[in-house]
Amino acid sequence: LLAVLGTTPSSLRIFRYDVRNESLVALSFFDTPFAVVSLDVVKSYILVGDLYRSVQLVEWRGDRRAFKQLAKHTKEPIKTLDAKLVVYNERSLCIVLTDGKQN
Repeated sequence: LLAVLGTTPSSLRIFRYDVRNESLVALSFFDTPFAVVSLDVVKSYILVGDLYRSVQLVEWRGDRRAFKQLAKHTKEPIKTLDAKLVVYNERSLCIVLTDGKQN
């Protein structure tokens, strides 16, 4: 599977490589924020960092060929410059980001 960002309109897309036809087959898409600056993937979880609208966590559900939004930052928008998913103690998935205020 391949996760990529589209452009106008901005969307997250999942493709599967078809060996027989030597082509990429689109499986699903998910509309993303306006100015995506980072994309991080851990297993089926995808973290999307947006320059103007903070972050959102999305899960790829292969059995349904669909994305499910698990969480998004809804308070005061954070000017996200980069965002990463970090596995902690093999059981917890943490989000780390750097913002425009140099935090």
